[in-house]
This record gives sequence, structure tokens and C-alpha cells, in this order.
Amino acid sequence: MSIGNARQEAKPQIIETSSSVLIDSQAQSKKDSLNILHVDDDVSLLEVSKQILTDENNFEIDNVTSVDEAFKKLEQQTYDAIISDYEMPLKNGLDFLKELRSQQKEISFILFTGRGREDVAIKALNLGADRYINKNGSPETVYGELADAISKTVERKKSKQLLVESEIKYRTLVEKSLQGVLITKTSPLQLVFANSAMGKILGYSTDELKSLSPLGVANLIHDEDKAVFFSRLESRMHGKPSDSSLELKAMRKDGSIIWLEAFATRIEYLGEPAVQGVFLDITERKKAEDALRKSEQRWSTTLASIGDAVIATDLSGKVTFMNAEAEKLTGWTLNDASNKHIKEVFHIVNEKSRLEVEDPVTKVLETGSTIGLANNAVLISKDGTEVAIDDSGAPIKNIDGEITGVVLVFHDITEIRKMQNSLTKSEAQYRLLAENSQDVIWTMNLEGTFTYMSPSVYQLRGYTAQEVLKQNIRDVLTPDSLKTAFENLGAFYLTGVTPPPLELEQTCKDGSTVWIEVNFSVIRDKNGNPESILGVSRNINERKKMEKSLEEERQDLNRIIDSSPIIIFYKDKEGKFIRVNEAFAEALKIPKEKFIGKTVFDFYSAEIAQGMANDDFNVLKSGRSRLDIIEQYESASGIRWVQTDKIPILDKNGISNGLIGFAQDITERKKAEEELEQALIQLSLVNEKLGVVGSLTRHDVNNKLSAVSGYAYLLKKKHMDQPDVVDGLCKIEQAVLDSAKIFEFSKLYEKLGVEKLTYMDLCAVVDEAVALFTGLKFKVVNECQGRSVLADLFLRQMFYNFIDNTRKYGEKATTARVYFEEEESGGLRLIYEDDGVGISTENKKKLFAEGFSTGGSSGFGLFFIKKMMDVYRWTITEEGEPGKGAKFVIRLPPPPRAKR
Repeated sequence: MSIGNARQEAKPQIIETSSSVLIDSQAQSKKDSLNILHVDDDVSLLEVSKQILTDENNFEIDNVTSVDEAFKKLEQQTYDAIISDYEMPLKNGLDFLKELRSQQKEISFILFTGRGREDVAIKALNLGADRYINKNGSPETVYGELADAISKTVERKKSKQLLVESEIKYRTLVEKSLQGVLITKTSPLQLVFANSAMGKILGYSTDELKSLSPLGVANLIHDEDKAVFFSRLESRMHGKPSDSSLELKAMRKDGSIIWLEAFATRIEYLGEPAVQGVFLDITERKKAEDALRKSEQRWSTTLASIGDAVIATDLSGKVTFMNAEAEKLTGWTLNDASNKHIKEVFHIVNEKSRLEVEDPVTKVLETGSTIGLANNAVLISKDGTEVAIDDSGAPIKNIDGEITGVVLVFHDITEIRKMQNSLTKSEAQYRLLAENSQDVIWTMNLEGTFTYMSPSVYQLRGYTAQEVLKQNIRDVLTPDSLKTAFENLGAFYLTGVTPPPLELEQTCKDGSTVWIEVNFSVIRDKNGNPESILGVSRNINERKKMEKSLEEERQDLNRIIDSSPIIIFYKDKEGKFIRVNEAFAEALKIPKEKFIGKTVFDFYSAEIAQGMANDDFNVLKSGRSRLDIIEQYESASGIRWVQTDKIPILDKNGISNGLIGFAQDITERKKAEEELEQALIQLSLVNEKLGVVGSLTRHDVNNKLSAVSGYAYLLKKKHMDQPDVVDGLCKIEQAVLDSAKIFEFSKLYEKLGVEKLTYMDLCAVVDEAVALFTGLKFKVVNECQGRSVLADLFLRQMFYNFIDNTRKYGEKATTARVYFEEEESGGLRLIYEDDGVGISTENKKKLFAEGFSTGGSSGFGLFFIKKMMDVYRWTITEEGEPGKGAKFVIRLPPPPRAKR
């Protein structure tokens, strides 16, 4: 916290952090050997890994075959890093990592496993793993990547520790300072450090200052200084130039106000940008300055606080003072007007004659007392603006009673003059409004005789306004409407409460009638007693015809409901039947009239009725439809199943006051579903057994294959002078790699279609797929924000395969882009494209065929994606242009509509 106006005083020394102390320590740490703990249940893999890693790196490696052994080792000695397999007996690699981090052990942790990245990588990184390395691949690549990961993660951990030690030294230095010191971050606003001197200045403990919310931090600064303070704080945070110091008012914990002088600098705090402020308490100095200033400004402040314009002059009429209102009125500033004669600053003329009035200073000096000046005066400002004024003047006297100048006061009455002029126009304007209104506006006396009628009455009733003035309300309304009008007007006179709009039927000149909506209000005399009635009548004849038509349609609908073969029923908000159709009555073999006023508890068992009532309650409470609800009911033939749609009936305020239901008997379908469910359970058991066997087999064989690759790598290095041996070992390694790819594909294919589809965030899935790569040489642009699709975790595998293909075969690719396009049908086009070499025309036809590859891959990647499309019921095509990039277009059908 800090920033401000520069002062020509000695400034406190700004305390800054430095990262230079880390250099020597980091350099030394690189020379030391690293102690590594390797955990894997395959002894042969541990042996070959240790031999490869220690042969070319400065590592000391201990091997253990279980997580429990690993924890025993960790109790006995310290390690720089841990390498762990994922699949192990009793506890797997993620269990190991979770337990390790729960003990607050921040040792570097690298998951080294042959299990598919899509299943484990994200979980491992979220639990705090430093890296994830796939053990499948050429030993040279795999162990090179593993060694690099060990070195870099350990170096990063040690650097972080050295930084913490540096911060401890810095903290000790600052804590001993006699000046207040704060370190502030702005996103969000937070005090991350405060020394004890700062706490004494503000009346808080250091812990209290650091625990303040953003609002609490802001409230340390007086309201008057917040804007400039935080503006300069942001400037400092972003490295922009700003004055070195600022004087500001601050709020102590006890509510008292103090003055501080603040000095600021931008620093790095725990690796992040922050602002360090040093604060001096200057409250006593400011009090002395304030007292002097108040004594000098008392007279000018009094005049400045007057709401009217105030101008003071000396005896010669030269301006010596102007308040803000005077500057606004005349268009002159005090700076510009000082020492100018009053006549140069403005002119005062008579509003009617336009003749200039006498010099006001001269007039005051002649009388020697307070006087009113010009009548009907207009002041002409610097830019020629005219302002109507009411003015007065008085002499200024010193303590000896001697006149030393004149003070003039001007009151702006322009708005008052405008109001007076407006009032004279008001009545004419309202009459013009009434004469041109489409509605009929009228007044009548308390006896019911019309005293005014607007011309639009002719369009409504065929009478001229003059003809209607001879009529009484009794001659205008039909008998029923007259009764309604008198009942409401009588209550109006008694209670004084304005009646609601009334719908009344009026007679017309040609003998027909017309429906109107009338709004009444009362006109009262000066004593508050009713004097006459004001009304506005609007033609609603067409609306009344429409209401009649709607009533006829409602009757037709009732006839349709009663004859419908679908069960239809209405309930009120208490769950009582209001109406049921013939199909409902026939289904339960109960006459329709016996349902009215009853609830489901009168016809079903308590358990079934309670379920139905609960569902009714949810529909009424939420005000939303519930579609395809499956319910049971009892009949003479036993338990029956029905599929029900329930729709709330809402009033004009959107509040549920009942519901309408539609039902269809689906008993036979439910029986078929139960039989299918049993068949699926049996199939699931078979798949589960196959999955367990496949998983165990893959894990054990993969470990053995990794060991074979490791030993082949060591033998190649040993027999580099024998080409035939090296060639044979290379072929062994390639066979191992091909076997691992086949196992990986079999695992994925085994799970395809098993997981339940859920709505997944496209943008997040793409980001997760990108996170599985390190060192990509092209940019992946993700434009899928705000869209979800129905899929499973294999969606991430699909994007992973696309990115991997660009990495392997894109050659010149610099950018890959993922985006979607809406289709008019409601479907979606999901597109992955890159700017690489693209796919040749001859390869496009067999692109998704099993085993197809242009070299160096298993040929299962795009074949697997095609199978995914079949499960999702999507389609995929490749529409890129050879030589310009690949473009995979996936089409998603429109989402299914809710069944009625």
C-alpha cells in the first residue's frame, strides 16, 4: 500500500527482496548426487531401470516392491525423489501419492507406469504428482525422459525451499524496522505482510491486518483518499511511473483518523508481484498545518458555503473574491477576475427595457448599508448567457467600522421565472391533450350530469361532445352496468378508495351498445370534499368478443377431453380432483362424478398414493412440467403401470394453482423392460469377469515387456560393434513396442460403450487432452467454451489421438484448432483441424480401417475413434485439403425431444 505526492524531505530507505542469494546454492545442488526411491512390484523391471538410470546419471537408487516397504524406507533416510508404478498389490501408485501428501511430505513424485494416460494422468497431477511418465516405448526415449523429469523436479523443489529461507531473512529485517511496512497484493486486494510498527500505527495486531477482507483493507483508507490511493497502488503494481510519496488519511481500529505519509515500490513477494509500502505517522504535523489554514480561510469559507453567488470587491469596484456559485453564474474564475472591475466581469440589465442598471458597488457605497439592488434584473455572463436574478449588496467593514469593500449576493431565479411561464401554458396543454386523445375523457358533477366530454366520444357512441353534455349517466349505461357503476361509486364516496377499472356497457346513438373500460378519479375542492368526477373510457368491444369466442373454444375443448382415449385429469393445489375424463373413469371402473373433491388416497394404497402426491407437490412447487413420470395403480387385474405427464396450471402471476395430467397404460412395456434388465445384469457379470482377467494380464505382461526392452537396450550398448546383434535387438524392441500398442488398444476397446454417457464440458475435455503432452511444437487453439455434449471419458482419448496424429504426421504444423458450429436442424458440427501436410487422397478412403497406418503406429487410433462414433451415434469424416492440413468433422444429431 502506498503512492503519492513527492515531498522535499528525507525519505525512509525502501526495503527490497532479492533472489541473488539463490544462485550459488542452486549451482551447488546440481553437483550433488540425487537419492531416488523406486517402487514397483516387478523385480526385473526395477533391476534394469536402476542399471540404465545410474549408468548415465548421477543418481543413487533404492528399489522396493510395495508401498508399505517404501514408507519404511522413508522413515530411515531422506530421498530427493520417488519413482512409482501405478498398478501394485494392496496399494496402487495413486494411493501411495495420496497418503504421502497427507503426511505433508513434499518430496518430488513421478508416476512411472504403462497404464493408459487417459485413466491416470489427470488424477495423478490433481493429487500433487510432479510428472507422469509412460514406461511403454523405446528405452532410450523413456529413460531419457524419466531422468530429465527427476533432475528438473528435484531442482524446482530445492529452489522453492531456498526462496522460503530468503523470505525468512527478509521478514526478520523488516520486523525490526521502526517504520510501518505493508506488502499488498491486488488480485484480490490483500495485506500479505505487516510489521509490528505498522500494527502500532493503525492499532491492530499484525495477524489482524493480514486477516482483513478486501473490504476491510479498503476501509483502512479514509473515503476521501481511497480513489487516488488505489489508483496509484494499481499503477505501482503494473510498473507504471508514479509520484514517490503520498499524504493520506487512514482509519485506526478505534475509529480515529490519522495522517500518514506513504512511500512505495513494486517488489516480487513469494514469486508474485506485490507493492511494498513504508508509512510515517504525520498526524501532529498535519494538525498544526490545518489550524493555520483554518484561521486563514474562515472568512472565505463562510462566503463560499453560501448557496447563492457571492462576489466581493474593494472600494474601487475591483473583484477580490468569488465563490464557486459566482464563478458558475458569471463564467469567470477567481483567478481571471481578480483585480478586474466588476463591470468587466458581468453586466446587469432590466429584463423588459434591456437598459443597463446602476453600478451595484457605487449604489451600496452611496447608501452605506445592506440594500436590494435592481428589480426584474438579468445578469449577462462572460459567454453572453442571460440569468434572471434577485440581488442584494452590503458594505464590508473592518473592526474599526471602516468600510473596506462591498459584498454582492446574486440569487438565480431563472427556473422560478420559467415555472411561472409554464403554469400559464399548462391548462391549454392539458386541454389539447384531451381533445386529441383516442380514449374518451370526461367529467361529471355529483348528480351524474356530464360537464365535459372530449371529441372522441363521436367515434365511440355516435354523439358529438356538445350533445353528450345534455346527458346524465343514467341515460348512457345499460341497467346492469348502471347498477355496477353506482355500487362502485357509492363505495368510492364512503371510503375514498379509488375503484378498480370497471367494464360497463354503454348505449350508442344508433341504438346499439358498446363495451368500455372506465377509470375513475375524484376532483376535490380546497377543503378536500368531492366536487366532481373525472373519467377515462376506452373501447373494449373487440376484447369482449374475443372473450366470448374463447369461452366457446373452452366448451369445445371440454368435449374433446371427454371423448379422448388418453387418460386426462385436473387437480387443484390441494391435490383434489377437479375433473377427470371418461378414459380415466373407465380405467379405474369408477364413475366420473365420484372423483370430484377426492384425492389419490381415496382410490389407491397408501404407499402408491403417497408417491403420486409427492410428485404432484413437486410439480406445483416448482411450477415446471414433469414429463414421462412412471406410476403404479391397482385395478381389478392387479398392479398396472402408467406413464404420466403433469403440467402446472399457472395464474397470471405465474403461481401454480393446480395441474393437468395425461396418462397412458405401459404395463406390457414395463414387463419387457424388467426382462431386458435381468438379461443385462447377466451380461454385465460376464463383461466384468472378462475385464478383470484382461486387466491383470495386461499389467503383468506390460511389466515383462518393459524389462525385455530395458535389457535389449543395455545389450545394444554393450555390443555396439556387432551390427547383426544390434539389428536383432532393435527388432526385439520394435516387437515389444507393437505388443504394448496392441495391449493398449485391447484395453480401450474392451471399455468402449461400457461407461454411461453424461454431459461433458467440451472446453475442459480438450484442455485435459492437451495437458497430457509435454513439449508440443505446435499451438492448440481451444474454441469450445460454453458447450457440453453427451459422451464419456473416451471423448478425451479422441482429442488425444487427434493431437498425437498432428504431432507425428503433421510435419510442418504450427497450429491445431478445435471448434464447433451449430446447424439449423439443431445438430452440431465438432471440428478438429491443423495446418500440417494433410492426408493424401488415396489414404482418405482407408483412413478409419482397422490396422491402417502410414508407418510407425499400430493403426488402431482412428479405427478406435470410428468405433467411438458408432457408440455415440455420431458420424466422422475427414475433409481436409491434401498439402494444407487435416480436418476431421464430427456430426452430432439434434438432441432428442422430451416425450409427451
